[in-house]
Amino acid sequence: MMENNKWREIALSRISGQKIELKKAEGLWIVPRKLTLEAMEMVTKNSHIDEIPESELEGKTDEEKKIVIQTKIQERLDNNVKTRTKILDDETRSIVKAVVLGGVAEHNFEVEWNANFFDDIINSFFELAMEIFTEVMNFNRPLEKVTSEKFEMSQNGSSKE
Repeated sequence: MMENNKWREIALSRISGQKIELKKAEGLWIVPRKLTLEAMEMVTKNSHIDEIPESELEGKTDEEKKIVIQTKIQERLDNNVKTRTKILDDETRSIVKAVVLGGVAEHNFEVEWNANFFDDIINSFFELAMEIFTEVMNFNRPLEKVTSEKFEMSQNGSSKE
């Protein structure tokens, strides 16, 4: 019986992160997961990022499209969420909710993880909602590209300055 679920464990380990203890709610934790392309498209729809030029997505793999969408969403949220304290407009609330609902693989909140529950968290425990959102976005954030050309790798593997 264990062998039948081995593939599932392997697959989940590739899309799920490590357990994160929440600082705003001692004893509670989440395990973030990679957002699916469908979840990212739902977030995109809610955030009106449909102004992404088709040329930026054309010819890209699903993973590359996801990175473009994530980057645009992150730019918008950086400007929106961080400038507001405990107040989210409907559009931003939809984005935050979609990211959190689609980006948590496991948790130890003893309730069903759904939109109504998360609305309660946003309304009553804003800092906790933003902590969960931030952890999921950090897990899903594309790796920063190194722009410095200070160090280069030579053919034999040693670095040169």
